[in-house]
Amino acid sequence: MRSVVLVLLAACGSDPQPAPASITRIELGTGVDAFAPLAPTGAQLELQHGPQGGWHVWVAARIWSDEPAGPDGIVLVYDASSPTKPMGKTSLALTNARLLREDDHWLRLGDLVILDVTGPADVVGMTLELTATVDTVSDGRSAMVIDAIP
Repeated sequence: MRSVVLVLLAACGSDPQPAPASITRIELGTGVDAFAPLAPTGAQLELQHGPQGGWHVWVAARIWSDEPAGPDGIVLVYDASSPTKPMGKTSLALTNARLLREDDHWLRLGDLVILDVTGPADVVGMTLELTATVDTVSDGRSAMVIDAIP
């Protein structure tokens, strides 16, 4: 029995994982090719029809970290809700390969929140409360959903 415990302890102590980066600030925005900040109020997001039949809005984030190597391994969560119910949630494990370094922060572009709707009539004209959260740091914005095709 003693040898089994030693083997388990040895396995637990080998190859320590680096501590995750500490996130100091996050800013919610939108953009596929470049970051576009969302105004704290009065912003608009275009409803997009996805190739698999769903409906989504594009989101992006600026992330400030005290880790120079980047926030690799941290989970980014986007939430969308209406005044009466949750509308969609996306959780993403960040990898430095999908982050862009810009000045003193990192960019995560081209993310989407798939909305729990059956079509544009369910959400166009509605103001959604959107949040981006990493660890205990978050940023929230209100945005009205508009139809991408008038």
